[in-house]
Amino acid sequence: MHSSRFSKNTLMYEGSVKRIYSSPEPANLVFEFTDDYSVFDWGKMPDTIPHKGAGLAKLMAVLFERLEDQGVKTHFKGFDGDRSVLVEQIGVYRPERITEGGRNYYTYPKNMVKPFLIPLEVVFRFEVCAGSSFIKRHPEANYQVGHKFVKPYIEMFTKLEDKDRPLTNDEALKISGLTAGQFEQVIMKTAQVAELLKNWFAEKDIRLMDGKLEWGLSFDDEIILVDAIGPDEMRLEKNNVQLSKEVLRDFYRETPWYDQLEKAKAEGESKGFANWKSLVKPPPPLPTELKKLVSQMYSALVSELIGEKGEAGASLNQVVQGLTKYQQGAQS
Repeated sequence: MHSSRFSKNTLMYEGSVKRIYSSPEPANLVFEFTDDYSVFDWGKMPDTIPHKGAGLAKLMAVLFERLEDQGVKTHFKGFDGDRSVLVEQIGVYRPERITEGGRNYYTYPKNMVKPFLIPLEVVFRFEVCAGSSFIKRHPEANYQVGHKFVKPYIEMFTKLEDKDRPLTNDEALKISGLTAGQFEQVIMKTAQVAELLKNWFAEKDIRLMDGKLEWGLSFDDEIILVDAIGPDEMRLEKNNVQLSKEVLRDFYRETPWYDQLEKAKAEGESKGFANWKSLVKPPPPLPTELKKLVSQMYSALVSELIGEKGEAGASLNQVVQGLTKYQQGAQS
């Protein structure tokens, strides 16, 4: 993994988990990963998780370099050894939200200049996970939690709307800005990356259950992997213990705040009200013990995968034991 220091110019965008800066090299951007976290489309949550940003940046760098070695083109350019990653800049063309008769819909630009972000989240699944909306969206198949797919099951979702929504492949192709052949490449490359990731995690006795990828179209009409890969984009498990952002989702699902959140989303959708967050009280912070364990989780995942000592000072097996004990205490 090569690392180098690089300069950050203007802050161009601040999301819920990372900041994006312009670079002295106009063709590049700098991703700075923060210790913030986000769940359930809420945006930035009330507290931070120490070492999270550094762990995500390092893991992204490791995985993107490994994928490049396997012939997968990406936008990755370099890693500063801390929490920032240099990437190739690509255009982001956001859809326009239109409200008519109390209903929201989106219109997408017809012509996007390359290189550009394909406005889709591409989800792959190796199994049906508890808490996933997958079962509800496919009632005809009678899937059960734990059902495993021989090949990764791939689905498309919107990326740049107020709330991600599932798409048929025909709908996804229509808004993607791609030809039918390029769209098929996205599906094939997603399956390729999913299998590679699954095998790499399996070497460390970590099970990859599902994940999401984002893609772009280059100047040369190549499909390139963009954004980031890590435990915020995948569900990982070891010894039946979650090692991803799902740990945070599980905690919040048991709080009254989550029930309020779901009701507000449903009301906003039925009434065409985009600002549903105003109907919900702010989320509670994480318990101190869980926050410490999740911090160790991010750090230990990196340590396990690349063989370097993690910032939080616990091995992955120790994290698994700690999370098991915490969850047993929470259930008693």
